Amino acid sequence: MDNITIKSVEKYLNENLQGSDNGNYVIVEVEGTSEDDLDDKAVILDEVCTENGASSVLVADHNKIWQARKAFAEAVRAESLIVCKEDVVVPVDQEAALLDEILRLAKKYNLVTRIASHAGDGNIHLNILKNEDATYEDWDQRVKANQQELYKFIYAHGGRLSGEHGIGYKRKHLMEEFTDPGELEMMKAIKKALDPNDILNPGKIFDVD
Repeated sequence: MDNITIKSVEKYLNENLQGSDNGNYVIVEVEGTSEDDLDDKAVILDEVCTENGASSVLVADHNKIWQARKAFAEAVRAESLIVCKEDVVVPVDQEAALLDEILRLAKKYNLVTRIASHAGDGNIHLNILKNEDATYEDWDQRVKANQQELYKFIYAHGGRLSGEHGIGYKRKHLMEEFTDPGELEMMKAIKKALDPNDILNPGKIFDVD
């Protein structure tokens, strides 16, 4: 979770979270065969994170940290009922660059963002909340301008439009716009082979001729 989102969750839960003033969260859960094994892994994890620029490494209260992470959607809903939900994905080594770009574009287009992600696979859940003082039409126009720049950045860095939740009707035109034509034709060919009558979620990702 990025720091803006951490603060949002704190407000929603009415609870202070560990290290919430020190940047973003990368939540890492480890398994072990014994307490000693877990301690050894925690030491290694601390060293790796510190060497790679972590501002601090904390042993979190397991229930509290996962409650905070799982409250992300509810915290967003408490702030605004009008939200554009993005499900973009990039290679894991491009995550930091994408987070920086999201914040840059949010500032450029005056957008309110909340981010929770899956750091292990590059899947970024970006929620763009409607500004309270904006009309829907104005906000929607800024969101669409943001999408054009955001998706170009994502595809240029090896990413894609969706990493987890799919395309659906809402992103279908964007799928056509940003996907390589050869890749798109291959997907359509597979769809035709497996679903010749076009009865499985027709028109959800793309239209089949």
